[in-house]
Amino acid sequence: MDRNIFANATGFKSVKSNITSDNGAIIVNNLDELAALLSYYADLENSANNSHPPISPFAPSSYTTVVEQTIWGDGLAAGANLSWITGVVKLKKDSDTNKILEIVETGSSLEGFHPGNSWVHNSAKTSYGIDSNKKSGWATIAGTRTLYVIIGGIGNLFSKSESYNMTF
Repeated sequence: MDRNIFANATGFKSVKSNITSDNGAIIVNNLDELAALLSYYADLENSANNSHPPISPFAPSSYTTVVEQTIWGDGLAAGANLSWITGVVKLKKDSDTNKILEIVETGSSLEGFHPGNSWVHNSAKTSYGIDSNKKSGWATIAGTRTLYVIIGGIGNLFSKSESYNMTF
């Protein structure tokens, strides 16, 4: 059975690589374990997008402020996260009214313990907006997750474009 069937079914794509287990890759022993791993990460993306974090308060005297939120987490540490993705939005605000004037920049990063798992933020695919009250807004943070997996002693890369929602 071809490993690409599992990758395609979960939204990942297989990329040829010469990665070995010395590079901190995730090691799976058979195609069943690979299918479970890819399904696990696909399910985590879906569950993260179905939850909405609370709106963060703003500092009233700030001209420029940065909002950071955990937008994805693996939930592996008794409900807490061993690894997580933090979404970042930098805002320009009016110092008198505290209203958002513009969204200056977005970013994201994978944090915590995440061997064999990486994340690259994609500014071009990230979207955002400011609500009509100018006090809050939203962002859909986009990036590419890459899993480094050893199957039968051969290193493979599986990557997938993902996006997560945040409010501010």
